[in-house]
Amino acid sequence: MKNVANKKCPVKAPNYKVIVALEVPPELKTASGIIMPQDLVERERKGADYGVVVDIGPECFRDFKEKWFKIGDTIGFPRYAGLDKKIDGVTYRSINDVEVCFVLEKENVSIEEPKNGSKKK
Repeated sequence: MKNVANKKCPVKAPNYKVIVALEVPPELKTASGIIMPQDLVERERKGADYGVVVDIGPECFRDFKEKWFKIGDTIGFPRYAGLDKKIDGVTYRSINDVEVCFVLEKENVSIEEPKNGSKKK
């Protein structure tokens, strides 16, 4: 997905918005071998909560002392933040700069969803 940041973004971020290409797991099959239907894969894409920054609006970071992410970074944000648009097979999401919760510092980090029923200690 990092290669999306290297392409020319078909969407421009206005004001304080950040455009993110959503990360989507490429597997269409579960660990037990069950093939996931395409509509379920699409629903999972809508629920993504991390992605690669492809454009940053001119007013971003206005309320912050410094810029803390850049184009090409993988960021995390609330699951239902922003507005999605699918263009050329890539789903882009427009979110507010203040909705960014974290930036992944390492390359090739595996992001896993918590298992159902798991508890924090």
